Amino acid sequence: MSYTVLGDAVNLASRLEGAAKQYGVEIVISEYTRELVPEYACRELDRVRVKGRTQPVVMFEPLGLASDLDAEQNAELIEYEEALRAYRRQDWNPAEAGFQRLRERQPDHRLYALYLERLATLRAEPPPVDWDGVFNLETK
Repeated sequence: MSYTVLGDAVNLASRLEGAAKQYGVEIVISEYTRELVPEYACRELDRVRVKGRTQPVVMFEPLGLASDLDAEQNAELIEYEEALRAYRRQDWNPAEAGFQRLRERQPDHRLYALYLERLATLRAEPPPVDWDGVFNLETK
């Protein structure tokens, strides 16, 4: 006998797991899982549409228990959230400056480079007026 799991949650988990490498993180959780673990500090990675779904989902990277984060980690998280908000407002200069500062402190963190690459693309090819800041994940 062989067992398997099926359903929307399983498909979503598979898509998010496949995105982890693209964002340079080990673990990705959805907004639904995030709601179930309020004691954990999580970095919002992106709002994405995954293959097979029309509604966007918010992806997070769990960072550990919120009570275990030190002052430097909390400061980095706050700075990242500010840069991400600027990015979503299409306020490219503060977004770029924020991601650049983060990347200078952590040059190996793929997430910061990813957003800097996106910003360069968005500057070259501005999004439509009704842009929702959602990225379409094309790969599994």
